[in-house]
Amino acid sequence: MGEQHIAKHIQTLLDPRPAPAGNSCQWIWNGQNQQPQKPVDVTKLLSQACDHIYPSTPKVRNELVVRKKLSSAAAAARRCLLERMLEKRGEERLGIEGYPPERSVYESALRASGIHFFDNDLQRWDFRPPPQDNTCNLRPVWDLIHDTVFTEDMRPIQLVDLFERLAEVPYGLPDGVHPIILTAFYLHHQDESFLYREGSFIPEVQPAHLELLQRRPDLFVISGAKLDGTRKAVVERLAAGLKVPPATAPVVRALYRIWNALPLVTQKTSRIGDDTASKVRDRLQHATSPEQLLFVDLPKCFGLQPFMQGQRRKADMGLFFDQLNHSLSVLSNYGRNLLESKRRVLLRYCGLSENIDGWQELERRAAWLLPRMKHEVLTPFLNCVNNGIADNHNPRPALSLIANRPFEQWTDMDIANFEGLAKGMGELFQQTWLSYGDAGLALTEDEFKQKEDFRIKLESQLSKLRDKGSSRALAAALRELLSAIESEPESDQ
Repeated sequence: MGEQHIAKHIQTLLDPRPAPAGNSCQWIWNGQNQQPQKPVDVTKLLSQACDHIYPSTPKVRNELVVRKKLSSAAAAARRCLLERMLEKRGEERLGIEGYPPERSVYESALRASGIHFFDNDLQRWDFRPPPQDNTCNLRPVWDLIHDTVFTEDMRPIQLVDLFERLAEVPYGLPDGVHPIILTAFYLHHQDESFLYREGSFIPEVQPAHLELLQRRPDLFVISGAKLDGTRKAVVERLAAGLKVPPATAPVVRALYRIWNALPLVTQKTSRIGDDTASKVRDRLQHATSPEQLLFVDLPKCFGLQPFMQGQRRKADMGLFFDQLNHSLSVLSNYGRNLLESKRRVLLRYCGLSENIDGWQELERRAAWLLPRMKHEVLTPFLNCVNNGIADNHNPRPALSLIANRPFEQWTDMDIANFEGLAKGMGELFQQTWLSYGDAGLALTEDEFKQKEDFRIKLESQLSKLRDKGSSRALAAALRELLSAIESEPESDQ
């Protein structure tokens, strides 16, 4: 009854005839009195007013989606269509077979508008801006999205704000069509536009993202960076060097792969020793958007102004790439150089030459000592040195043991403390080697203490014997005695 009552009042309101059929309303448009005689005249007048207020309104003839809130069937049809746009863009009718509901939405919103078309050059179907002369009149809406997304300052745009503008004067695009046109726009400009969900960049848009976008556009942001002039040259040159497609997102993803490959010690240290490389590292670490990183943040690291849309700055490009290559080289080499410098420190305190020959001598001595002694501190160190032999003489295990942390995870404190720890280990190694030598004996810790007592007592006796004869004769006598002692069976005591 309530609906019937409201419908009756609306019918009366729109009827210009006198009561009781109508309400004798006075109709004014553009400051002039109108003289409608019949309800159909009022309808024409309202249509004329809407055409004047909304001159850029698209003509999408589909009752499923040209409304503010969709039915469950219409929402399902739109969801299927968006998924096909993402996955079947190169196929005729997006691969839709037969006449499911999404087929009618496709025909009215994408095919009739010319947005989905057959590209003769590529010999496949693709998305493009709607032609200016297309009767669906979607070009003004497309241009609004383009001008909103592609700004010089690359300002991110909330999708809810963009959709509100599409619904306002003079466009009046129905809410149900918003995600369809936005998805077509994004796919056409996929190399230049960037979608974010709750502040996180989406490198590869998936159907689940589009499904959520329909229900919660407030979670999404879009931004763009036109690839022209210097921007295009930067992307193309980086893409060639990184062996990726010449687009902003693939280039930035390749830079992130370089960043992620750096050991944690490089990512966290404040001891890079190169201010420019440190700035590049920090920008990579804290970047929030690909376009901001590539065209604003990285140029600033090198004292350059941001690369703005349409600029051509050939001289700055040379400096940009020289500095970027230098910084990436510093970052890539930092871990290796740190490892080498700490290896030299250890060799120095072990009394060996600070080169590969010195390290191989350390390995030889470690291999000789391991089966002949046991020591709670030195034995694990010797094991680590020995373990690195098979891995191309890798010093990481030994250095990690000294620092008590895997090399890749060293902190600045570990780096600062390493020399003192290496000194202690090196002196212990030297003392042990001098005590054992290549002819050393397999001693327990208790035997090691006994050996020290014997050495002290023998040293006082030897100093007296040196004064009584030839040192060579004394040495020969000691060798004979040593040989006799070593040939005797070990006592149980």
